[in-house]
Amino acid sequence: MSMQGGPLANLSLDIVNDPFVGTTLEAAHDYYNFSFGIPVEWNGKSIVVIHFSQKDTTEVLYSGDLYVDKATLSLVKATFNMNVDNSKYSWREFVRHLPPDVSVKAERADFTVNYKVVGDKLRFDYSHIELDFSVKYADQWLRSKYSVVSELAITDYNNPKALKIPFGQRIRMKDELGTKVKDFSN
Repeated sequence: MSMQGGPLANLSLDIVNDPFVGTTLEAAHDYYNFSFGIPVEWNGKSIVVIHFSQKDTTEVLYSGDLYVDKATLSLVKATFNMNVDNSKYSWREFVRHLPPDVSVKAERADFTVNYKVVGDKLRFDYSHIELDFSVKYADQWLRSKYSVVSELAITDYNNPKALKIPFGQRIRMKDELGTKVKDFSN
């Protein structure tokens, strides 16, 4: 079994540049229910909380909260999870290769994305993914449990060289990270 995604899985959570989770912004009301939560204070700002949940459908979608700065109407944070109970195939979002004698079930998929204002633009700042899987091999009685945690933090917004990665060195979403990265040294 091979996991896919790596750092790109974290970048794919950028719902400001790629709205809306699991669908388009225009069709979001067809797939999700929205409601207001109790406003909160965060970093000295008044934040409006918007809950969203998947409507009745068999598709693998999401539910969670959007945190919007009341003064600027900019998204500062999103926390959501994948509805892994609706489909036995939700694991396909994360697993690249699966041997025929193995069955996989996604047990949990939780996501967090933070944004911050840099200059006059809203920028992706941080993302966190937590995944839990159970794996059953045909010749074994019990399932094995696996957890994956992935984080990505942007630390330098002012380095134009870091933004221009040569095409052959870029990681694609379908790449298996273990085949692309030999070690984690600088």
